[in-house]
Amino acid sequence: MERRRRLALLVLAAGLSGAPALRRPGLPRRSSAHRAASVSSNAVGGEAVAETRGLGEPLGETASWRRLGSFESVLARATVGQKLDLPHATVAILDGPAVSRAQMVDALALCAAKHPLLRARVTGTGPLDADKPNPNIRLNSDFDPLTFSPMDPALSLRDIADKVLRETAELPAGGDEEAFEGAWRSAFSDALNAWETDTKEGPLWQVAWAQQPTGGAGAPRRHAVVIDFNHAVSDQTCANTLIDDLAAALDAVVVRGGAPKAVALERRAPPSVEEAVLGPSHAPSPDFEGVVKNFSLATLRYGFFQIMNGASGAALLPPAVQALKPEERDQQGYGFSKRSTRLQHAVLEPEEGKALLARSTAEGTTVTGAFVAAVTLAALDTLQKFSGDAAAGDVPNKLRILMSLDMRRFGRGAPQEDWTKGTMACGGGATDFVLAARDGESPWELARTARKRIVDFITDPDFPAESVRLFDIGSRFLDMPKFVKEEGSTNLASLGRGYSAGVSNTGVFRARASVDSAFQIRRVHYATSHTHTGCLFQLSAVTVDNNFCLTFQTPTPLLREEEAAYFVDNTVQRLRSMIDE
Repeated sequence: MERRRRLALLVLAAGLSGAPALRRPGLPRRSSAHRAASVSSNAVGGEAVAETRGLGEPLGETASWRRLGSFESVLARATVGQKLDLPHATVAILDGPAVSRAQMVDALALCAAKHPLLRARVTGTGPLDADKPNPNIRLNSDFDPLTFSPMDPALSLRDIADKVLRETAELPAGGDEEAFEGAWRSAFSDALNAWETDTKEGPLWQVAWAQQPTGGAGAPRRHAVVIDFNHAVSDQTCANTLIDDLAAALDAVVVRGGAPKAVALERRAPPSVEEAVLGPSHAPSPDFEGVVKNFSLATLRYGFFQIMNGASGAALLPPAVQALKPEERDQQGYGFSKRSTRLQHAVLEPEEGKALLARSTAEGTTVTGAFVAAVTLAALDTLQKFSGDAAAGDVPNKLRILMSLDMRRFGRGAPQEDWTKGTMACGGGATDFVLAARDGESPWELARTARKRIVDFITDPDFPAESVRLFDIGSRFLDMPKFVKEEGSTNLASLGRGYSAGVSNTGVFRARASVDSAFQIRRVHYATSHTHTGCLFQLSAVTVDNNFCLTFQTPTPLLREEEAAYFVDNTVQRLRSMIDE
């Protein structure tokens, strides 16, 4: 069993990002005349598949879109009841006019028309064939595969949107910033840790929305829209697109005369990341023999790379937890049922962000490299400061870093072509590497090292595709969702930690559909769950309206409140000090 578990973890490390994607490719800007009703083609190598529907008209969708890919199958699962194991959540802060609940429902309905997987549910049971030679092995055993299928065909776009909008709040007038911040932060945390999703019935996303007048009658309002996704249909790249679409849809509904009588309905869903990156031979299916023939020396080279990272001796748990025996960890409340993901937020103001970008460029690296360096040093400082009775030599000086990537750039179409065609999908991936801190080393040297590791992976002729291939082949041979579930819920040795720290940076949020909208996007934060499996420290970043919006995710109680607070403060202070160093 231990040998199979190690094999599963190797395959998991090859493809499971645990974080949204890195960068959004540029897409053409649309005119305000057809923002509300326009729709992109999702077809890969085909024409747009669209027809029109009224927002209140039954959709009548009955044909399933496709089977879930290997990565999607892991992300889609629920562990306890209907609580998702690996949800992805984001929040958008907007300024704009007052909005009624009915108007918000119509705006969400317009978004659902464009994005097929926002109208989907997951049917099927997955690899449960009782005749398998071993319960952990798949090998063509999906007699009822997981499938993206439409919701009840009698539902309209407006019906689906009404189900999506689970919570609304009208905060008192007067511009109390603290109350507004508290409302969306609470909803954001609940979305990641407490909300339940009926995956079998759909929809695969939920929204909580709060608005607050900033003054008297007719004054602009602050809006906070918290969106929780089944991660199988999302990453932050497409979540940013959805936020942009929502701002445009609100403008159409609230400011420009109401929802259109009919809207273009996109029918064709994007492919899985495996099919997009590896080709049609890796279309979602239980076929093992058909894909293992593509296993090559390049696959083995990438596998060896992962084995070396896994054997690096990097710190994965706090010293105080590491010192406990497995049974003591369970007794002291570190088991899965007692864990949750803590969220903390920070913002670097525009002048700080501009200075960090300029300094990063001058130092021969990127803002992402600076983020990785700051997180690495802050995490190591935190582990050392709160090492308890552990001897100084017992606290590792190196971390295994998980860096989220956008796999759209690695599709088999034209260079830089977005194979999701601007619609909701999970197009994320990752690379990981080990970083060590050396006495007297400049943080900018560490930032340059981080950039080199990322660039080496992206430009390698094999690694991006082989990271997808190894996970896909392993998922067709092993019951990967079951292995990941067991790793997080029953493995007291790792407590679900596969990586020391993670960084996800989606870069600059660019308004496209909403460029002329009366609803202006001021901030965006996003996070993924690290409760079940994931990192000990995680930073997710996006730049909006020249603000660097930072969200820190740490697993509680693996890290105590004072440890998490120290890590956050240390990271932000390091970023600021790097500007002036």
